[in-house]
Amino acid sequence: MLDQSAEDHLVPMRRHERLTATLAGVAGLRIVRGRRLTGNHAAPWEDGITIHRNLLRTLRLLREGR
Repeated sequence: MLDQSAEDHLVPMRRHERLTATLAGVAGLRIVRGRRLTGNHAAPWEDGITIHRNLLRTLRLLREGR
């Protein structure tokens, strides 16, 4: 699951589409897109997915066999 927090990096929308397509081809990954920062006050770039920290955390857990 890819989600976002204030600490994570946001991916611009045009890169979001490429990233989602690339990750969709990886066996064992499922893409889940959240809507936490959408609405009247959300900047356009906030409607993306975060990847850096959560993906690294997930890969670390997989490497540890959890």
